Amino acid sequence: MRVNSILLTFAVFILLALPVKALQVVPLAELNETFYPGDFVDLGIVMINNESRQINLTVEQYILYPGLAPMPFFEEITIPPQNDTMITDMSFDIFNESTSGQYAHVVRIYKEDKIIAEKIRMFFVESGAQDKLSGIMVTVCADSECDDMRPVFVLGETAYIMAEADQNPDISGYVEFPDGNFASLQFADDIATFNAGSAGDYAIRLMLVRDGFDVEEIERNITFVKEAAKSTYYFCNETKDGVCETCPVGEDPDCMKIAEMNDFYLPIAIIAAVIVIAGLLAFWILKGKKGKIGA
Repeated sequence: MRVNSILLTFAVFILLALPVKALQVVPLAELNETFYPGDFVDLGIVMINNESRQINLTVEQYILYPGLAPMPFFEEITIPPQNDTMITDMSFDIFNESTSGQYAHVVRIYKEDKIIAEKIRMFFVESGAQDKLSGIMVTVCADSECDDMRPVFVLGETAYIMAEADQNPDISGYVEFPDGNFASLQFADDIATFNAGSAGDYAIRLMLVRDGFDVEEIERNITFVKEAAKSTYYFCNETKDGVCETCPVGEDPDCMKIAEMNDFYLPIAIIAAVIVIAGLLAFWILKGKKGKIGA
């Protein structure tokens, strides 16, 4: 018992003999190891001057975010003797959009350009933020090779819906009918097919899902018609082949020739018709006069 008493007395003597730090950097709250959306990260810091004279300091402070270079904030601080002051508070809230990963709060105290104190606190953030899918491509085609991409189909044709992304997500979706009904799409090798039973406008709605990534919702509209529209040629044969193709007048020389002939012969035909009609009228008038004279 006597030995224990001697050791205890010696320990107290040593603690009392230790000098009190001239400057103390004290956090207002302990940090959790990990923070989640809705949490508050309290980074408040108080500096205590234990000296009998005032001290002039420079404080460097920053938060080290995942994947970002630090942006230090400097401020000049004067603390009266036996007093304390709070430095700029860098506390913040955690949101779903916050970046997940390891963070660090760094505080360095300078006196005459020399570091006299430093405090670094590490913590983690687990948020709801996720990466976005990349390389997304959704196409609607009339063939499985997707050589014929188009939004309009004739009843009886098959619409091929192709969806893909770099991360190979799971793909699901459905087709909304003009009357509001739905039909699910079954994807195999990123391709689904659809055949309409009636003409109208249909909406294709897809969902691309992969763990660790935001869900992507994509919509495409397609139309089914009863019969194909008459083809219109936008690039006509510009050689004189004796065929006037169905295209705007002025692109095919044969169509121009026909138009020129119409412009030439149409007035002549009209004049001839007028002459014939006038002759017939004159004939009937003269015939009527002769009939009266004979009577």
